[in-house]
Amino acid sequence: TAYRRQRQMCIRDSFGEMAVAKALGLYWEGGVDTFKAPDIGQFQVRSSRHTNGRLIVRDNDHDDDIFILVVGKAPSFEIIGWIKGKDAKTDAYLDNPNELRPAWFVPQEALHPISELKEKINESR
Repeated sequence: TAYRRQRQMCIRDSFGEMAVAKALGLYWEGGVDTFKAPDIGQFQVRSSRHTNGRLIVRDNDHDDDIFILVVGKAPSFEIIGWIKGKDAKTDAYLDNPNELRPAWFVPQEALHPISELKEKINESR
């Protein structure tokens, strides 16, 4: 059912957020239904069950937020990389694969390595 799919997505997203928090040494508060608030610290986490999944940024996402892509299924996740919202919102990434509403789908090779973000966090401590 649609409810079950939605629930599975929420669970996967939570696991992805936990993986990012652990990798970056940040505290995860486990926020549920805080769709516009950052997921971890100042970061937005987007998850895909597909190993070749793309990072999705929507029109109402903030340009200055940092978006992180996590792929996989429990218990195995991979943190692929990150991009700023404004850098994701380019014509090259605009797509509408499900014919629902257009969004920006950033390919994995266009993301910055997560190690760069980790270095920035460590420098600010």
